[in-house]
Amino acid sequence: MTRQSTRAVTKPPAPKGTTRTQPRSATPPDEGPKPFSDHVTTVEALKDLVREFITEREWASYHTPKNVAASVAIEAAELLEHFQWVHPSPEELSRDKRGEIADEMADVLAYLLSLSNILGIDLAAALQQKMGKNRRKYPADRFRGTWEKVRS
Repeated sequence: MTRQSTRAVTKPPAPKGTTRTQPRSATPPDEGPKPFSDHVTTVEALKDLVREFITEREWASYHTPKNVAASVAIEAAELLEHFQWVHPSPEELSRDKRGEIADEMADVLAYLLSLSNILGIDLAAALQQKMGKNRRKYPADRFRGTWEKVRS
């Protein structure tokens, strides 16, 4: 996924007539932090949140592509650990267990966002491009209801 065509400009201007979702710290102090939500938070706002966290702690020198990619794998393994030897349906997961899983998912996402910041990859564009490839590789009329893997 790290192709030149998915490289992003760090801070492109907002399209005319739109506003950007600001990272938590960009909210004026008198208003307090506004909660993020999948319905309104942009990928850019999430990338800014992670970038700001790393910058505040002066951790950028540790966030090399190799270290961050390894951290993605490590955190993904911690997410998988919640499902080791069990096969719960979403309804069977307690509120506490769902919270633990959400924390691990957030860790994976934070490292992916950090890696995209480091490499200058536009995640939304990369995902759109990859899903286009997947649609061509796995056309719905041929693969509906089957898990068959296409060998490249």
